[in-house]
Amino acid sequence: MAWILQGNPNRFDIDGYLPNSPFIYWRAPRQQGEFSVGDRAFLWRAGESAGVVAVGRIRELPTARRSVSRPDALGDALWASAPADPSEAVVGVDIEEVRLTPAEGMLGREALKNHPEFRDARIIRSP
Repeated sequence: MAWILQGNPNRFDIDGYLPNSPFIYWRAPRQQGEFSVGDRAFLWRAGESAGVVAVGRIRELPTARRSVSRPDALGDALWASAPADPSEAVVGVDIEEVRLTPAEGMLGREALKNHPEFRDARIIRSP
């Protein structure tokens, strides 16, 4: 299975986190029982420059932030506001590629708006 995991750059420094972290944790608020180790993960940056900014593989199943195996990889210093709730579920992802800008090959929201398989996705319809 493949997942699109969304993050808000107004709440968390996504651009500072992804290129410097070969293993990351990302929020997993829904469908926690459906993740499998090895699943493909596409990391979506919301906002004006929305799009897929990284690709990786699930390596740690969803668990509460306070119970992760690698707390140093949480990026707690990168929160713009208060850090996330310690009970919030996160999933561990090995990062394979990071592309933060169109020049680097980022797959932007505009490119997906007319794609037959993605144009009706909620992440495209309701940015």
